[in-house]
Amino acid sequence: PRSSQKSPFPAEDRNSDYLPKLESMFTEDHLFYEEEGWYGFSDYVTIGEPYSESGFTPRAVAIHWTYEPIVGSPIMIRHFTSFSNHDSTADVGGKFLEAAGKLVSFLDAEGIHTHASEVMRTHFYDGTYPGLGIVKKLSVQNHLELVSGILSRS
Repeated sequence: PRSSQKSPFPAEDRNSDYLPKLESMFTEDHLFYEEEGWYGFSDYVTIGEPYSESGFTPRAVAIHWTYEPIVGSPIMIRHFTSFSNHDSTADVGGKFLEAAGKLVSFLDAEGIHTHASEVMRTHFYDGTYPGLGIVKKLSVQNHLELVSGILSRS
């Protein structure tokens, strides 16, 4: 058996580069992998293929969130980026809440209620900053929940 593995994450050099890029197609492999003769498909979720041992304090916070706009459509990825990115690494927690506010408004408008989405809502409404590592984990968790739900329909 063969499976397809791709890295569809649209990586940018800086988080602030996502500010003008609201959304892009992430993958449609879930729609065609069987007819293309694949046993399965995989991706590097919302973190991309390149691995980095170290992190850094960002000037902007970007939250990447996958979703299926219409049942049976390609998976899209949205980028929710903080707006107070004045060449400063100060107040990452405040920048997180800016990006999370955009995310929560989108989740509410789209009626998205994955477990990861509910955790993000809780952090936003409680005004808590869980750290960027947890934000990344929630983004990955949301993607896994999304793909699992899509595959369970077929």
